[in-house]
Amino acid sequence: MEEKEFKKLMEHSKLEMPFPGFEEEVMEAIRKKETRDKSFWHNVRWSWVLFLSGLVLGLIIMDLLAGHDFKYFGDKTKLVLLMIEIVIVAIFGLQFDNLIRITLGKKDK
Repeated sequence: MEEKEFKKLMEHSKLEMPFPGFEEEVMEAIRKKETRDKSFWHNVRWSWVLFLSGLVLGLIIMDLLAGHDFKYFGDKTKLVLLMIEIVIVAIFGLQFDNLIRITLGKKDK
């Protein structure tokens, strides 16, 4: 007798879908979100690799430029190199800040 009552109770607890295909649409949305998240982290890793390689390459180039004498700037060679270094440091600083914000800000989303 208890089994019949239990079956009856279970039949009342069935959840009806709002429209056909609802479950498939929800599962597709979940798959798309997972794919988007994997792609995001893949791109973040590549951004870090390229940022660090650009930083190393920039340091090497600036070291080579500092040892080279530019005759067409005359006495202002050191000033021009200093301005170029300031621009490069500002760009790298902004990019580093963006990468930190993206990396730390997207963990749970």
